[in-house]
Amino acid sequence: MKAFAAAANEERRQLVVGNEHDTVRFKDRRVTKIHSIVADSPRVCLRELAHELNLSSSRVEHLFTKHTGRCLREHIVHARMSRAAHMLRTTELRVKEIAAHLGYAHTPSFVRTFLNFHGTTPHQYRIAAHA
Repeated sequence: MKAFAAAANEERRQLVVGNEHDTVRFKDRRVTKIHSIVADSPRVCLRELAHELNLSSSRVEHLFTKHTGRCLREHIVHARMSRAAHMLRTTELRVKEIAAHLGYAHTPSFVRTFLNFHGTTPHQYRIAAHA
């Protein structure tokens, strides 16, 4: 039973992650809008999403988790780290500039998150991508 539940959660996660050019639809249009906003602007924060949807932050988190099986904060970090990897591969922007572009006020925080997510530093990732 646990394996089935894990597979269902993974299927939901794959639907949520998708491709930045995919249009993902959920039963609740608000969740579709959350997904779309995060995909278009990974810099967005929970407070801004809540304001955009005219809901409380906790309600936005609850809706997203209920319909996707994934924590909204985790989804935002995933979107940011995916965008960061893409920018490291395709631009010559400095790590500090990428961090700022993605909403990180402090570069060390961005580097730590990137390292935890990708298993390598942004600098090492860029070197490997261009090798």
